[in-house]
Amino acid sequence: MEKGNYLRILLSVLVAVSLVSVVFAVSNPGNVDENTPLMTGDIPEIDREEHEDYETAIFGVWCFWGPDARVGVVEGVIRTKTGFQEVKNATGDEYGINREALKVDYDPEKITYMELYEMISETGQLRELHPFGEFVLTTRHHQSYILGRHDELSESFKRLYPELDDFINSTAAARINGFLAGRGELDSPEDLEDLGLTERGRREVYNLWRARKR
Repeated sequence: MEKGNYLRILLSVLVAVSLVSVVFAVSNPGNVDENTPLMTGDIPEIDREEHEDYETAIFGVWCFWGPDARVGVVEGVIRTKTGFQEVKNATGDEYGINREALKVDYDPEKITYMELYEMISETGQLRELHPFGEFVLTTRHHQSYILGRHDELSESFKRLYPELDDFINSTAAARINGFLAGRGELDSPEDLEDLGLTERGRREVYNLWRARKR
């Protein structure tokens, strides 16, 4: 092989390797190990905050998944819980449950009841509560439903919070659930730092949020 041809082939190989490196760097900023877990395994910083003065609101909804995600990302919302209004001796299905509902604990100094009401109304799912209804929690499957559909994150939360009460009291779960649905605003993956996510986890949630942003 002539020396000139050899140099051209070598140059072509070097260029190809450089292009592959650039593509990998763009898709994997910071060269994050794709085998690392999405969550640190420690209690998220946001879940360590104590909330003594908060209020609770219950909203009747046609379907709780959308409203749950909508308000879960809002600053001032501490936790969300999906459930039903159970009306004893009422005409309905065999269990006597006839209306879905969303329970929200929130800091009134950061968000008001009417602001929450308007946000849920925007989803098109708001409906009237039954005056004699009693709020009954639904199963874990319906709590933070969008989060539950992400297998790796869902399993991470099950290890972190194996008990339902602990899971539904997690602000981090409510936030991540909403971001996965494309709700809220994020400037970068670093905005997710207090939710117990690793660098890979922050990037994963951010990319999914950006793809589904509403």
